[in-house]
Amino acid sequence: MIKLDELDFEILDVLINKCEQNDYTSTDIAKILFCPETREELIKKNTLISYRLKKLVLWDIIKCKDGKARRYSINEEIIVSGESVLKVNGVSVEMGNATVVKIPNGLYLVQFFEDE
Repeated sequence: MIKLDELDFEILDVLINKCEQNDYTSTDIAKILFCPETREELIKKNTLISYRLKKLVLWDIIKCKDGKARRYSINEEIIVSGESVLKVNGVSVEMGNATVVKIPNGLYLVQFFEDE
């Protein structure tokens, strides 16, 4: 069963919305999310991010390019991000920014983000 938590969605948010480049290393993501002040803190956060990235690759949510350093990018076939609207019985409510991940069993995981 695929279960994504807030950190997983924060990683996806970096890969989707903060792209100054097409892909990122785990270190790039750790620096963006945590702004570590010391090398030791960066190593600790990088390890955490690396574990999460491996899980997301295994579930085919993101893609990994091997090389000198592994580089990660989103799987654009199953991830959509942008403005969301909830529609129930003809009533529409703007929900703000969201990331939607289509998982293999046909269900969707949705994470809403506050506008910055």
